[in-house]
Amino acid sequence: MQSTAFKTVVVLGCAYGGARATSQLASTLPAGWKLVVIDRNTHVNHVYVLPRLLVLPGNEPKGFVPYTGIFNHGGFSKGPADTLSLHAIVTSLTPTSVTLDKSFPEHRYPDGVINFDYCVYALGSQLPDPVNLWGRSLESVTPIKTEQEQEEVAPQLVKEVYNGTKKQSLAWMERTRIRIEEAQSILVVGGGALGVQMSSDIAELHPDKKITLLHSRDKLLNRFDEEVHTQALLSLDALNVTTILGERLATWPDESCKGTFRTSKGTEVTVDLILMCTGQKPNTQLLTTMDPRTVDPKTGMAKVKRTMQLARLPSAPPPSISPLESAHQMAGAAPVDSVAEQFAGLAVNRTQVEIEARKEEDTVGEEEDAAYPHIFVVGDAADAFGALKAGHTAYWQADTACKNIIKLIKAGEPAEPAPAVVVADLVDDDTSSIDGDSQCGDDSDLDSEDEESKVTEEDDGKLLEYAPGPPAIKVTLGIKHSVHQVNGEIGTKDDGTEDCGAGLIWPYFGFKIETEADYLK
Repeated sequence: MQSTAFKTVVVLGCAYGGARATSQLASTLPAGWKLVVIDRNTHVNHVYVLPRLLVLPGNEPKGFVPYTGIFNHGGFSKGPADTLSLHAIVTSLTPTSVTLDKSFPEHRYPDGVINFDYCVYALGSQLPDPVNLWGRSLESVTPIKTEQEQEEVAPQLVKEVYNGTKKQSLAWMERTRIRIEEAQSILVVGGGALGVQMSSDIAELHPDKKITLLHSRDKLLNRFDEEVHTQALLSLDALNVTTILGERLATWPDESCKGTFRTSKGTEVTVDLILMCTGQKPNTQLLTTMDPRTVDPKTGMAKVKRTMQLARLPSAPPPSISPLESAHQMAGAAPVDSVAEQFAGLAVNRTQVEIEARKEEDTVGEEEDAAYPHIFVVGDAADAFGALKAGHTAYWQADTACKNIIKLIKAGEPAEPAPAVVVADLVDDDTSSIDGDSQCGDDSDLDSEDEESKVTEEDDGKLLEYAPGPPAIKVTLGIKHSVHQVNGEIGTKDDGTEDCGAGLIWPYFGFKIETEADYLK
């Protein structure tokens, strides 16, 4: 392993969970440590507002928050550790290093290889097509109607390779919106939050278009209570959206996304455009290549312990990391931060939860040490014990992971987990959640401190464990109307805004907004 001047922690991915990891580590890592944050974008794609900004022009820049303030966000003060943010794509991962698609000789990474002592893997998931900026080329989302456009526009698009800049992201949004505006009949496939929101937004903004929503299950937003489905269905009916439940496409559409399509039950739909709002896939390819036994082939999610440390599937053999490598990775000391925050409109309380007993299926394969005790996986990539795939759950998983990293550094060796104390996601009754599929965010207040959370931060030498809270969601059903379920209670509101409160998330990423022009940065 190549020697480095600093002991190093890398954070892969800097959106919701990655941002929390960054703030935690930047403020608590001790001197002599270096924090390197790597993301393929120059900004966070605020995916929960992108569907609205995609169909209602005027606020698109608010959906892309620059990473320039990432080490100073969330009310934290930067600690003594050295910090570095890199715009690059991770091409490979080993138990002790990451390789990037470019070199950074100015930062002493001439070959693009960064050795690490700890890693936070927060690469999320591949999003459904309508909000997946990396999924389609600029050429494929640009309508080319005439031979002259074919000669003049197409060559430029072929040369322009998307590499995650804000300018390119805004261009992608504009070209995708043109496709939606020019289509007279649209089939939206998928009745999760993204499909419901896009169907209702397009129908309200373009009442002359024929919108059809196709969902393979008998209930919309099927992870939530029946009343959420009922409210969504009533709103879609009021907007003249044709809803087809319990059916799926019999054939996958080609690149043109138009024509006559038949469902599994023989229903035929003729449309100018299909919006595939399904198919979210965990970005765990790097882990699979490093060690396929860490990723469930059925779900694509990484096996983790409740400490968020990377583990192996139950049938996997013992860990392969040598004691020498593990010893190299556990050193140093730092206080454990105890500040609790709210995330994007969620008054999420951290509390102590007593666990009477682990269910058998919850303990299989967890009696042994983590296969990679220095690698932590958070967010959509992690098989986190039934947690909703959402920004707020990624936040608390990252919070748990980074506090455990600091505990390991302080202890100088792997610590025993504390099975009776876990970190839970609990949502206050008067707030709304951010669902993993997609929907608009709500008010943000990231400065509150939960006194109760301090109790969980006693330095007893045991690692914190994560337990998910109850599923919570807020979904818009048109520009102003919305339905939410929080702590089992369901309600509707009519207080929505055109931009879905997109600017409220900016302070979370360390960016202070003083004028509207700041959103253009």
